[in-house]
Amino acid sequence: MSSQYKYAVAQRFSAAATSYDRVAHLQRQVGKHLITNLPSFLNATHIMDLGAGTGYGTTLLQQRFPQSQYWAVDLAEGMLRFMRQNTSTDAYICADMEQLPFGSDHFDLIVSNLAVQWSLDFARSLEQCFASVRTGGIMRFSTVLEGSLKELKQSWAAVDDYPHVNRFRTHADYISLCQKSPWQLISAEQHRYRYFYEHVKHLRQELRELGANHLHGGRKNHHNARQRWQQLLETYESYRTPNGLPATWDILYITLQKP
Repeated sequence: MSSQYKYAVAQRFSAAATSYDRVAHLQRQVGKHLITNLPSFLNATHIMDLGAGTGYGTTLLQQRFPQSQYWAVDLAEGMLRFMRQNTSTDAYICADMEQLPFGSDHFDLIVSNLAVQWSLDFARSLEQCFASVRTGGIMRFSTVLEGSLKELKQSWAAVDDYPHVNRFRTHADYISLCQKSPWQLISAEQHRYRYFYEHVKHLRQELRELGANHLHGGRKNHHNARQRWQQLLETYESYRTPNGLPATWDILYITLQKP
């Protein structure tokens, strides 16, 4: 399950590399907040962008720390190929965050924007990051929380009992995992973002173009697909506002330090 899942996630994001930046509105907004609010005392010379994607975060980090060295790490080789064409950095490394290929005490800073929700064993990811960071080093990440895409999930729930939207970890899950890890928890803040669409198919297409439409456990083939889709549309209409159909994202920002 683990290797199949990771392969599927990597394939989805690799396939989405050329379309990703066109629709990554949430990812850019969250990434900017993530990096803008790094600790002011931080003086990082060796930096890992974990889940670097197309390189937007690395570019922001390079503006903040122009003299530093950078390692762009991503599970999706296609993302790194695309990034290499558009963003210059010291190393592009295709690796799993649960099995990082670095020695100990290597980095001053690890930044990860909307990537750790894809880690099946986040406790292990925290351990791997901890080992690769120097004493006093920082890890700052953002992640999607359970409750995100609630309108889509609740609309599908009115149609059938199958999962159509991923279940994410809760705020409490992440706090617990961080507190049980060797990291020191410095800060945790939760923000809500809401985007609006004229039609559900536009949200669905955006998720596909982001590569973020992989379901844990895979997708099921259903009978009466057209009828069920029509039911979804009718149910989702109950959420319509003057701005359109809402899609809500709950995002957690966490800052950790190695004692």
